[in-house]
Amino acid sequence: IGQPLSLLLKSEALVSNLNLYDIHGAHGVAIDVRHIDSAGEVNSYAADKLDEALQGVEVVVIPAGVPRK
Repeated sequence: IGQPLSLLLKSEALVSNLNLYDIHGAHGVAIDVRHIDSAGEVNSYAADKLDEALQGVEVVVIPAGVPRK
């Protein structure tokens, strides 16, 4: 659910900055999300960069679940 949610958030005009964080890395998702034609900035953070990912944020969304088998 994380990637589709990221795509929806990026298309929202009220979102000026989208920080993506995942313990397995979010770089690939960030590349996909950057293709959405909107003004918002997209950043990705690796597992050891949680503090950086949370700098200056106003809202935190944690889509968590068990991957399908």
